[in-house]
Amino acid sequence: MYLGSLVTLAVSQVANQLVGTFFLYVALQSLIFVVPVAITVFYVRVVEKAGLWASTGFEKKSLPRVIAYTLALNLLSFLLSVLLFSAGEYLTPKLPDVAKYDPAAVQTAFQSLPRPAYWYMVFTSVVYAGFGEEFIFRGYILTRLLKKGRLFGVLTSAVMWSSLHLWYLPTLGSTGIWQHLDVILTGLLFGVAYVRVRCIWPFIAVHAYTDILLPLSFLYPGGAVDLVAFIVLILGLITVAALMVHYVYSRFLRATHPSTGQNDSLGPIRGPPL
Repeated sequence: MYLGSLVTLAVSQVANQLVGTFFLYVALQSLIFVVPVAITVFYVRVVEKAGLWASTGFEKKSLPRVIAYTLALNLLSFLLSVLLFSAGEYLTPKLPDVAKYDPAAVQTAFQSLPRPAYWYMVFTSVVYAGFGEEFIFRGYILTRLLKKGRLFGVLTSAVMWSSLHLWYLPTLGSTGIWQHLDVILTGLLFGVAYVRVRCIWPFIAVHAYTDILLPLSFLYPGGAVDLVAFIVLILGLITVAALMVHYVYSRFLRATHPSTGQNDSLGPIRGPPL
């Protein structure tokens, strides 16, 4: 998978040199998105003869539960990235130049683009990254790898997904190494969470939401994007706290009916979602 991604990366770099207009670049990216999705759909429907949505993680969940999963997953993903990049900043003075972390590298790499380019980044973040990547890597690949074992499925899908982001290395320099590590860790987190949740919608939402923050910060530089992101994190913190309290109460404090020996709760408690 990594070898294939390296070849794709090389082809993309050459194609970027050949593509003369923004519209041709969009057409090239659309092709890169459509082909894998079409192959996946064909394989599920024709080869496996399975239901497309049911076999790729699009299980029906109540809207409040999907929202709760999304808020909690977004918070955990954010905290994981903060820990990693904080470690990068702390270790950078002791590291060689090829491994140093620059917190401003991402902003620098994408600044000064024309405004339509940022709106296009918003579109690709939602459609290509949010839907496309989660549909293929979590909905299709991870669902099937789990048949060979949870540990194998989570580790393999995380590595396969990270290979899709090798473009960080030539684009961000030494910081690309840290960004790539972040993708691997996020892939592990998403894999573990998917094993527990078995519904792809929260992953699509978190992936798309996380990716659109960068272009939106350029489109609306007044601080509104940061404020919204902060509010979403607070809601995630409240959600995680509520889920933990609910789990502790249902697991350890819930009263047992004296005559039947059955719990007084309304249905089974499955514990925290992530």
